[in-house]
Amino acid sequence: MTVDEIIERFKKERLPRLKKRTQGDYGRHFVLLSRDFGQRQAKDLTLKELQGWMNVETGKIQRNRQMAALSSLLGAAVKWGWLDSNVCKEVERNKSKARERIVTDKEFAQMKTYAGRRMPMAMDLSLLAGLKQGAILELTWTQIDRQDNVIRIRHHLTGRQIQIPITPEIDAVLAKCKELPAKKKNLYVIPNRQGDAYTSEGFRAMWQRAVKRYLKTGNDHFTFEDIRQTWAHRQTLEKLTPTARRGGAGFVDQARIEELRALQGKKPNPTRLTRLCEEINACYKNNSLLAVALLARTVINHVPPVFGFNTFSEVANNYGGDPKTNKSFKQIARRLEEAARSIGDKIAHETMRPVESLPSAAQVDFSPEFDVLLEEVARLLRERTSP
Repeated sequence: MTVDEIIERFKKERLPRLKKRTQGDYGRHFVLLSRDFGQRQAKDLTLKELQGWMNVETGKIQRNRQMAALSSLLGAAVKWGWLDSNVCKEVERNKSKARERIVTDKEFAQMKTYAGRRMPMAMDLSLLAGLKQGAILELTWTQIDRQDNVIRIRHHLTGRQIQIPITPEIDAVLAKCKELPAKKKNLYVIPNRQGDAYTSEGFRAMWQRAVKRYLKTGNDHFTFEDIRQTWAHRQTLEKLTPTARRGGAGFVDQARIEELRALQGKKPNPTRLTRLCEEINACYKNNSLLAVALLARTVINHVPPVFGFNTFSEVANNYGGDPKTNKSFKQIARRLEEAARSIGDKIAHETMRPVESLPSAAQVDFSPEFDVLLEEVARLLRERTSP
């Protein structure tokens, strides 16, 4: 029995029972398998021959998948009584190296500018909800449970139901998906222009076209799966305390706190500032992010007299300082004024809402900017004479 004969029967009896994406993948693999082994008697394939076929310079993981397809063919042939054994089971696969590509916010935003209208929404669902490409393509509006405010999907291997909370960010993406035009009523969250689900091949081609445009601008390559890997990386970080996330370091460097403590005889007196820094570190260590944001806001309000001003807004806009570092200090001060203060104000003044969310460590981590601010505070205090 030839490999081509096995392929033909498999296409008729088994392939239709597989998922559409798997059908497409197997279809491509069968073309190559037919080219390389189609006229061979399946029983004559040897372990040595197949092991040599696995040895390719590039596309090692793709070759693993092609071997898996051949193994499915021969396994089916064994069940049909056409073969006595499946030699592919003994073939050693190429070792895969786990990808550790984390997509930065800048890369993600730039890629979206080259990705058309629908692809950015799929990218957002992958980054915000951790959905795999297949789950995104198959996602229907019936899986969006507004009563419990969750997305319901099935695990791609176990079939176990998974509930993904709909955050305000995810809800905003879903609202954009609702506005997508289609020739018929949209059953799918991200339909093609006809209103049907994207095929894996169509989606993959759309992604590759966007990647080509993106790479022409000199950006580094990343895959769609790397987006979900980035989501997983962020989930891991969220489970760590902020101190662990920073390798044990506090929000304020301990050496900077000791430097301020040594200056407590100066005017203005940094005693309260030193204590505020210690309390920020204590809250940061305990993952008390609301308190960190509020204390950071307090520090910003506390230090302007050292610079000769009444408010930090005046510091950010008018402080001259060291001519060599003046421009960079102003940029950092404005970031603290615009971002750190805004987050602190939001936490301090926002009233209760029907649906709430908590700040992430990334939102309140102004540690580098704080260190620059405190460094300049310490420098100015050292210039002052003791009372």
